[in-house]
Amino acid sequence: MKQIQSVFNYINLYIKSFRFVCRSSGKLTAALLLLVPVQALLPTVTLYLTDRIISQIQSGDPDLLALLLAVWGTAFIAGNLASPMVTFVQGQLTDRLTYRLNLSIMEQSERLQTIDHYEDSKFRDQISLLSSESSWRPVNLLVFGTSLMMNAISLVSMFMLLCSFQPVIAVLLFAALIPQGVLSYKIQQQAFETLVSNSEDSRKLAYYSETLLSAAHIKEVRLYKLYGFFQNKYRSAYRRIHASVQKGRVRQCVFASAFLILTGVVSVLGFCHIAYAVRGHRLDVGTILVYTSAIVYTIQGISRFVEDSSLLYDTLLYMSNLFSYLAIENAAGFDGTREWTDFGEMKVENLSFRYPQCEKQVLDEVSFSVKKGEKIAIVGENGAGKSTLVTHRMASVRDADKVLFLRDGRVLGFDAHEVLLRTNGHYREICQMQASMYQDLEKGKKNGSKV
Repeated sequence: MKQIQSVFNYINLYIKSFRFVCRSSGKLTAALLLLVPVQALLPTVTLYLTDRIISQIQSGDPDLLALLLAVWGTAFIAGNLASPMVTFVQGQLTDRLTYRLNLSIMEQSERLQTIDHYEDSKFRDQISLLSSESSWRPVNLLVFGTSLMMNAISLVSMFMLLCSFQPVIAVLLFAALIPQGVLSYKIQQQAFETLVSNSEDSRKLAYYSETLLSAAHIKEVRLYKLYGFFQNKYRSAYRRIHASVQKGRVRQCVFASAFLILTGVVSVLGFCHIAYAVRGHRLDVGTILVYTSAIVYTIQGISRFVEDSSLLYDTLLYMSNLFSYLAIENAAGFDGTREWTDFGEMKVENLSFRYPQCEKQVLDEVSFSVKKGEKIAIVGENGAGKSTLVTHRMASVRDADKVLFLRDGRVLGFDAHEVLLRTNGHYREICQMQASMYQDLEKGKKNGSKV
């Protein structure tokens, strides 16, 4: 039951991603949907025509033979032309899809007026993954999604072609190939979930390696000689991941090999049946060529189908993260569009301040005013008091009836200090930072500052 649910989830996510592609460019998507079935069906059509041509060569109507040759040549040329045309349309659609995907991520970031989400480590992992892979995931989605569709159509057509010779052999062959394909898919799926960028342990591996190569951390790494530390962390994390999946891989590999042997036995028995049928004049000689070619196409098609499904699965996980990110909404009652229109001018008069346990005044009778819409620059050497000047008045919010929390002229919060502490994570973080700088409110009042 769980496996069936996983298949339905996969298909549902594939359809949802396909709709996202359609919204990027409906015309290009329609063109791709027209070209893909044509390219997928042409190998089966040419094989069928080959069988009919060989039969007509042995004993048949010359006019019909000429017609079959003309149709076969047309199908062959069309198959050669379809490939570059599909590639061209894929390239055009990839550009549109990449544009739409990145624009959707940026627009959603603008809609999320509150930054509380960024305090959630899972959200930060999600947004980091989305932004870092947004340039190449659309390529994978189209290439592997198109290939998956093409292989599925080709496999169905090959099954019908084999049924035209001997339905029992076709059913037995697919009955052996499908379980083998499912097991191979599970092996590759597990590899993606554990060793690529979708699990917590895989991100740890990425972090350990990137830290040693990052310009932001190289000074600390060299200063404290952390190369050995992070390399050991990487080794232990890798061994832990490898040990957790190795047993399952061995078991699945054994089952997959057994089904492959069964597939080989069925194929050989089918070939023997076709050979004796040709010898007894129940089938034409061309059937042998068509049957062997169809068997090769089917086995290779199953392998490509499994491989494309696994590769697409990884990209569908990315799309799932994208859809969940795009579905995030602002908190109820807050849309971030209300602007503070009563603000006219802010004045600071005779502001003085020194940090606890420090005799030197960081701010000494500072006075200034800022009008609404005016932009000012605070310039000074390190330790001159720039940050202290900007953040000082946070100490007085406890006495206010209500606190207005702004960013870029937009209201991020407007309520009592205690309420904002409970409901607004970013406001709480700022207050906690300030608490480490000021011992209590009374010390701020003794400075004699007035705003």
